[in-house]
Amino acid sequence: MHPLIRTVPHPAFKVADLQAAIEGEELLLGPYEPIDGYFVAIINDDGVPVELIQTDLADDEIWSRARTGRGALYRNPGL
Repeated sequence: MHPLIRTVPHPAFKVADLQAAIEGEELLLGPYEPIDGYFVAIINDDGVPVELIQTDLADDEIWSRARTGRGALYRNPGL
């Protein structure tokens, strides 16, 4: 993981179009889909990592999917 992500607290913002939001930006991580329907990228904004999220999921649905393992972050590739 990039040192900025490990050492600097970062804000997160929801965006309507993740690809458009990261265009021309220095990517530190992603884009990836840790939970089905929840897309994330982290950019470097003058030394500050900024997390950008694109999703149509409601908060309760996000947490439900995370708890039940419904996403790439939780999948076991050996299965």
